[in-house]
Amino acid sequence: MISLYDDGDLKPADRWEHRFHFDTRWRFLPRTALLVHFDFALVEFPTKGDNYANPSQMPMRATVGLAGLLTRTLSFNVVAGYGDSLVESGDSYRSGIAQIELTQRFPSLGTSISGGYKRDFRTAHVFRYYGEDRVFLAAGQKLLNDDLSINIRAEYSFLGFGEAVEATEGQGASQTTVGQEDRRKDHRIRISAGLGYDILDYLGIRFQYATVLNISDFRYSAGTDSAGLVQYGPSSEFTNHQVWLTVLFHY
Repeated sequence: MISLYDDGDLKPADRWEHRFHFDTRWRFLPRTALLVHFDFALVEFPTKGDNYANPSQMPMRATVGLAGLLTRTLSFNVVAGYGDSLVESGDSYRSGIAQIELTQRFPSLGTSISGGYKRDFRTAHVFRYYGEDRVFLAAGQKLLNDDLSINIRAEYSFLGFGEAVEATEGQGASQTTVGQEDRRKDHRIRISAGLGYDILDYLGIRFQYATVLNISDFRYSAGTDSAGLVQYGPSSEFTNHQVWLTVLFHY
């Protein structure tokens, strides 16, 4: 995966990523299966900032879990394991990761309701990584003999960031310039809605919209002025709108 930014200020966030993963499932009871997952990635940031460089990472996750039915209509998915961001230098994420999800289906109505909790981590620009604790609730509805599907989902995440990267030596830039002030917490809300229709047995179309609101009191520092006062750059708060259009072909 290659991520590139048009904005010059964000060019240091450009990254190249090679992903590898392994998954297996073993059904040892009629209603229960054992899940085993492992993934590993090579992450490089090819562009340096004015006074810093994002270190390479090799994020790794290993989990085991169970999935199955508690009743004919109530299913569960429980996964736990370990994650390590394996940052080339400095602070790394090293902690447990997990997911718990319950789904209740109402077959006569074509309705499903699910909710749960997930703990994971992600690679981050400037701050090396962030850990995420997320709770979510979703609902789905099928109509027209299950050809038409409608879904909505709401999520809240608490984000905890790693330490900021160190400033490049020899350029007279302090760590404050690249954001050394604590950015230990952000709050993120994501709401999405989707619509899908199966045109034929082997052809379907899906449309989904999501809005993401990041709430944070952190502002990037732009150094100090002649009087020694800290000058602040842009806020890390943002609102993001996302749209997907997917065509599915089954064969």
